[in-house]
Amino acid sequence: MLKLSDTLSELQQTLDDEFKELSKRLGEVNAVVGNHDAAQAEKLLNDLFKLYIEKHRAINIQVSRLTGDVKKIENQFNQIQTEKEQFKALYNSGMMFSTESELQGLIEFAMDQITYHLRAERGFLILINTDGEREYFVSKNFEGQNIDDPAQEVSTTVIKKTQELLQPVKIDDDELTESLAEKGSFMRLGLRSVLSVPILYRRSLLGVIYLDRKEDAKGFSENDLAFVMAFSKQIAYRVNELKEMIAKQAEMEKRDRSRIQELRDRYNFKEIIGKSEKLVKVLEVAAKVAPTEATVMILGESGVGKELIARAIHFNSDRFEKKFVAINCGAIPADLLESELFGYEPGAFTGAVKSKPGKFELAHRGTLFLDEVAELSINLQAKILRVVQTKELERLGSTETKKIDIRIISATNKNLQQLIKEGKFRDDLFYRLKVVEIDIPPLRERKEDISLLVHYFISKHSSDRAMMITDEALDVLENYRWDGNIRELENVIQRAIVLANGTTIQISDLPLEIITKAESGYRIQQDVTLDAAETDFRKWYVIRTLRKVNNNKTKAAELLGINRTHFFRMLNQLGITD
Repeated sequence: MLKLSDTLSELQQTLDDEFKELSKRLGEVNAVVGNHDAAQAEKLLNDLFKLYIEKHRAINIQVSRLTGDVKKIENQFNQIQTEKEQFKALYNSGMMFSTESELQGLIEFAMDQITYHLRAERGFLILINTDGEREYFVSKNFEGQNIDDPAQEVSTTVIKKTQELLQPVKIDDDELTESLAEKGSFMRLGLRSVLSVPILYRRSLLGVIYLDRKEDAKGFSENDLAFVMAFSKQIAYRVNELKEMIAKQAEMEKRDRSRIQELRDRYNFKEIIGKSEKLVKVLEVAAKVAPTEATVMILGESGVGKELIARAIHFNSDRFEKKFVAINCGAIPADLLESELFGYEPGAFTGAVKSKPGKFELAHRGTLFLDEVAELSINLQAKILRVVQTKELERLGSTETKKIDIRIISATNKNLQQLIKEGKFRDDLFYRLKVVEIDIPPLRERKEDISLLVHYFISKHSSDRAMMITDEALDVLENYRWDGNIRELENVIQRAIVLANGTTIQISDLPLEIITKAESGYRIQQDVTLDAAETDFRKWYVIRTLRKVNNNKTKAAELLGINRTHFFRMLNQLGITD
């Protein structure tokens, strides 16, 4: 800008000087003409004309120089503006790349940016796998639209050359080599300039960025090449991160899928049906506590399978060869429960004609399962506490003390801490029984287990014939509340098998109460956060979609309109396993 200002000042001064000189000479001519000296006047006019021509030429030279300077400055300014826009694009893209968690979305955004800022006619971004096969592909034109038939619109020769050399390739129509001309794609497509840059991470080829311009456009500049190379480095870094993330997720998914099978195989949990993350966590705790001598309290609603978990713990302990003795404390009248637990001697009460060992004695060296332990009376709680503490008991009507070696597992569907506050349960017994606590979630909180349970019960109760269930009937079962949990579900399946006319359970074979109360679609949970509600819905919808396509994840991803990478990540986040 300083040079342009100096040139303008110099030109202005020259014009002023020339104007003064011409004015002076014109005055001389006028004086000669006034003296009627024609010869002298003609000579002065000729000199004046020559001077005018010389000065005019000098001025034209300066104007031409000035015009060249202005054009040069305009070009520099435009270049600076372009570089500024490209730098801004690189910065914004870097920010975007750092948050983009999906490869397809990453390369879509990258190509939108590159084709726009380089005014490319077409742009192609190709990612390849370790075997050199195309893994992801995006094709864009200058308007950001996808190209319908990209295979017919690209110079494959240039792309192959880029892959072979692992170097950028920039070609203009006046730089065509004979070999390229022979290939014909450059000419056939009417290309003016092509730019192809490899996407490299530590010398490993991840893909290629390809751009071209047609005949009526100018060629790509060295600055354009530098811009694409900088973009390529950004893409390479993020692509590598995402690929590593995908590999780790795949490894985690594989581990999660095998985790529950390992637990079943190793700890004989084969009768515990389900694949939900909540059930897996229950089995993991059960597996850890089984080989110990710790007392266990199992919490959960009626019908969730508390006794099944208790049996699994026993049969995976060192006591597995001894008895597993179960008693439902809520199913026996309070006045009879004490004799059932402790046993009695003849004459201990009316009708006691011979001695009988109690459940504690029967479970000697084994496991005693106290189901519905919250139903114990306060007096009986005190006696049980003494047995837990001393490992000794006395039968009713006897003064003889017996030593016992038992492990106690208890279960309840009540809130024992609330009962403690109300004075209905002893806190000292509570803490003795609850060294380890296992909370089994209700069936409505692990809907992904319903389908497995349904097919398990169908197989279990229809051994004489091969039964099936329609998707519509299964959908009803999956959207029912199941207050009775697994026990209620098993009863419903048994009933449906009996009532089914053929070998397929229809909606009409289900109880009317379940059909009317089950939601035809997603059942909205009450009193949960928005995030929790959204997660629950996504989980329901994904499971429903997987069932429609027989668990084909590729087809499910297509139906959901997402790529397989994103879909597998979603399955892992939602805790949905095979």
